[in-house]
Amino acid sequence: MLVQNLQREIIFLICESICPHRQNLYEDWQAMDHMGEIPPPPAAVERRQTIFSLSLVCKRWGYIAQKVLHHHFGFFETHPMAEFLFCRTLSGNPELGKHVKKARLTPIATCCWSLDEEWLVKSMDKFSGVLGFQELSSVPDRGAFIAPLILLQVPTLDQLWVQNEDLNKIMRRFRTVLLGNQCIVPRSLTTLHVAPWNNNAYRTGASLDLSEAVMGRLLSASRGIRDLTLFNPKPQSLRNRLNLSNLRALTLYAAFSREELRLFLSSTGPLEKFNYYELSHSDINGVTPQDLCELLIPKKYSLTKLRLETSEESRHFTAARHLTNVREMGILFSGFWSPTDAEPILEKHALLDVFPPNLFELRLYISENTILGVLDALVNYILSTVRDPPAEQKLRYVFIWVQTDVDSEASEFPLATNRSVWEEIKKRGQSFLRNGRIIMFLKCQKTRRESLVSDEVDSHQDV
Repeated sequence: MLVQNLQREIIFLICESICPHRQNLYEDWQAMDHMGEIPPPPAAVERRQTIFSLSLVCKRWGYIAQKVLHHHFGFFETHPMAEFLFCRTLSGNPELGKHVKKARLTPIATCCWSLDEEWLVKSMDKFSGVLGFQELSSVPDRGAFIAPLILLQVPTLDQLWVQNEDLNKIMRRFRTVLLGNQCIVPRSLTTLHVAPWNNNAYRTGASLDLSEAVMGRLLSASRGIRDLTLFNPKPQSLRNRLNLSNLRALTLYAAFSREELRLFLSSTGPLEKFNYYELSHSDINGVTPQDLCELLIPKKYSLTKLRLETSEESRHFTAARHLTNVREMGILFSGFWSPTDAEPILEKHALLDVFPPNLFELRLYISENTILGVLDALVNYILSTVRDPPAEQKLRYVFIWVQTDVDSEASEFPLATNRSVWEEIKKRGQSFLRNGRIIMFLKCQKTRRESLVSDEVDSHQDV
């Protein structure tokens, strides 16, 4: 059989198997900025080029390959005006918009492209009833409407990534999200990720408007969102309850007070996964691990995964043990205990009956100044989870990240010191290691690089 005559289903499977998103090549890659400083992974570029080449085989292959090529956008594009080109493609071929499932959008503020092109004028005129301008001829910056136009032409979009300040701008370009009784932004969204593209911006990123003009408007239209990530949401902008009843996974990079977080969580349904990363604000009393766990007790029947990174220290940490269905937990240890002159070593029994009782995996993030002080208590807790027969042992994995400010390339990187800590943990934890794994890393806070401290055999099959 000639390749041109293959069944459509087979052609689709071939193209789909090559597509970069099938290998999750974008998950650990930060998208480039507008200056193109961070190129996409070579494998992703090669795979996209392969699909493009397949689209040229013949008309039959081209029809299918083009659909696969466009079912995600914004992850591997290298052209600085990719949004402009993508919007033009959708405007010229609306059928392709129905196949876009994942998108990463950035509004165009200024560009060297002609914004008087006929396709753009027609597109803006077509959606003039919902976009926020009075007269097309009076719009000073048509480029600001490129991202909203994309959203209007991808009706079955499933996952959306966008930065805080960009979402604020995009949603304010809409006069309404309803045309009669019909919603004109994607109602099929299940994943919404609103956060900076790169780690450096996590310290300075703009706040996210939760009002009806931005997040409220989007969430009222896309009520099927199940996985939500928000960076620096501004609780003062939340005037009405958000519609989060279908939400199952929530990640917050926030500086909420306890009461602000309580109000936010009251809008959510039965969460299965919750991550909280504290953003420091000197004028706000942040939430402690105890606060977080207490607020999550109403979700205890559904919650199975939990990560708490807050340095606000709890005087007592007793609420986590009530989260009986949590199987995976990560915690920044400084929110529980830090060494002082009065208490340089954590009491040996301090960690017993503290964590959720049915943990399968525990992840601890511990300062290099703290690890020696918690050693006895940590080993004692790990040994307390050992069961005989082994089938009854619930905790099977303990990951330890020792955090340092020393660059991993520096000669003073404290790998040897922490290696001795690992050897002590391994020696005293033999009974746990017969049926479980302990994996230890040393991680530089500045560069985010990490080095394996524990034995190679303990990590290759588990990390």
